[in-house]
Amino acid sequence: YRLSPAERERGVVCEMIDNDGLTGRVELSDHMTWSARSATGEVLPVGMRVEVVAQESIKLIVKPCEPEA
Repeated sequence: YRLSPAERERGVVCEMIDNDGLTGRVELSDHMTWSARSATGEVLPVGMRVEVVAQESIKLIVKPCEPEA
């Protein structure tokens, strides 16, 4: 399901997210790690800050965080 902007959590990629390679994990602020996919389809490297935009079963759908002003 899609999350509203107020519900969206942020995290950090801890295993490269590659939808084609079926890999990817993120660590959220509560230090839990989740399996993840890229909302945009792009490969997201380890260390990238991401925002959760949706959840499909036990997998999070994430996108890169917008740069902070």
